[in-house]
Amino acid sequence: ESSQIQALASDCEFAFVEGGMSFWLGAKEKPRCQFERMAKEIFEHHTKSAKFQGQRSGVEWWVQIRRGGLGDKQTDIGMHWDKDEDLVDQQGINIHPQISTVTYLSDHGAPTLVLQRTNTTIYEDTPEVCYGPIGEGLPGSYSQTTLPKSQPPKPKPHLSKPQICTSGVLTHKTQL
Repeated sequence: ESSQIQALASDCEFAFVEGGMSFWLGAKEKPRCQFERMAKEIFEHHTKSAKFQGQRSGVEWWVQIRRGGLGDKQTDIGMHWDKDEDLVDQQGINIHPQISTVTYLSDHGAPTLVLQRTNTTIYEDTPEVCYGPIGEGLPGSYSQTTLPKSQPPKPKPHLSKPQICTSGVLTHKTQL
C-alpha cells in the first residue's frame, strides 16, 4: 500500500492542472489510470447499497498540490461547496454531488475543515461568508463520529461529507 501511495503522489504532478481542471469517470466506464481506479473504489464503497442510474452517475476527480507551509495563504483551499462548475457558468445554478470526498496522499498540510452549511440554488445568492456548526448534527449516517470536525492529512484515508456541507483547507486566520 505504501508503494501505491508513493506512485499516486508521483502521478499527481502529471494530473495537476494549475487553475483547476477536473476529470469524469462514468459509473459504467473502466478506469483509465490509477486515480480513476481509486476514485471508482471510493464511489463503489459509498454506493454499494444505493440505487442510482448508472448511465447518469459517476465520479468527478481532480488533484490539488499544496507545497507551502502553515500560514501560507497559497496553501489554502478556501471554504467552498463542491458543485457542477459548468452549470454555474452556463445557467447560474448550484447543483451539488450527493457525496464529496477528500483523500490525502501525504501527511503534509493543514486539515480539511467541514461545516454544516447549506448553499443556495442560485449561484449569485451564494453567501460570501461561510459559517455553521463544525461537523456536528449531520443527517443520516453522518454524525459527529463519522464526520470529523476536521480531517488532518494522513496518507490514504478519505473523508466523506454530504452535499449540505461546505469544506476548505485553511492554514491562516480567516473569516468564516
